[in-house]
Amino acid sequence: TPALADDPPELFRRTGERIIAAPVRRILDVLTDFDNYTGCVPLVSASHVVRRYGPRSADVYTLLDMPWPVPNRWVIFHVTTAETRNRVRVSLRKLSGDVNSGQIDWSQEPLSGGRTRVRIRLLLDPNLPVPDSWLKGVLDSAPIDMLQSIADRSTQTRSAQLHAATAGASAPTASTP
Repeated sequence: TPALADDPPELFRRTGERIIAAPVRRILDVLTDFDNYTGCVPLVSASHVVRRYGPRSADVYTLLDMPWPVPNRWVIFHVTTAETRNRVRVSLRKLSGDVNSGQIDWSQEPLSGGRTRVRIRLLLDPNLPVPDSWLKGVLDSAPIDMLQSIADRSTQTRSAQLHAATAGASAPTASTP
């Protein structure tokens, strides 16, 4: 993926695109469900709002579940939403935390038939004591995994989403070393 002029060269960059069979508003609801980023962002094991600026803007704490023996990392992202006549953009920018830099940008473009083209750009300088090969492997699948999660959550009914959130909160989790 080519670097943009304002991107530091040491960042890991990944992009992805997918057409999702859901309207922009439903996808926007998923992307601004700040307390449930665990279902959309790989390695995020917890998320919650630290400060809310409006229904679609907040500072969001995320805990990154790293493989043993690497300690977990945390990031507070400032999340903003910008809407134009034909696009919606959701951006996450690192405010603080124990990674050097992090940024996720989603853009959404409405298509005919209630479908939406969703694009993601992920930039990460994790400052982690893990091999680059492991990190690149995780990041190579991250856009695909995120877009699949967003598609799944965007096409669920509201009652199914509530049931999944409740079941997920009480279900045991396994970890892989």
